[in-house]
Amino acid sequence: MTIINSNRVLIWEVAGILFVIIVGSFLHFLYELLELPLVGIISPVNESLFEHLKLGFWSIVFFSLIQYIFLNDQVNNFLVAKAVAILILQSFIMLFFFSYTAITEEPIVFLDIMSYIFGTVLAYSVSYKTLISSELREFYSLMAGSFIIIHGTLLAYFTYNRPDHWFFHPLIELMIHFII
Repeated sequence: MTIINSNRVLIWEVAGILFVIIVGSFLHFLYELLELPLVGIISPVNESLFEHLKLGFWSIVFFSLIQYIFLNDQVNNFLVAKAVAILILQSFIMLFFFSYTAITEEPIVFLDIMSYIFGTVLAYSVSYKTLISSELREFYSLMAGSFIIIHGTLLAYFTYNRPDHWFFHPLIELMIHFII
């Protein structure tokens, strides 16, 4: 049985919030700055909603790798907590985006940034609760780890093999399509 120091876990999760917000913001501009194809795996190569899902995903994965070294043997459900955090952040961003653009009919950068921040706080709040909760069956960790690997692989694959679907097109193209 794992003895959990919830204060230590909370400090790590708050650090995760800050890391994901800062690193995700940096990743937004990394491809544009470097223009290296390999960087496109972790950084948006265009302004599509799909590409922006990379910001939270890779930021959470990078921080989780660091966090795992220092915290894994002191918490429960590590992979489950991180997979759930990814799902919550990405779902929140998409739901918020589709909700407000249904009203405004155009993206508003300030609202996009705020949804990323609020989504990150929500994601790490649930991650914290998952890390300090009772240990789940190993099956859930296996599923969570598989989800993270498959999700990262699909993000990389679709970066270079973009389907002809609105979700993968830059938002400006999407807005023009719906206006015309």
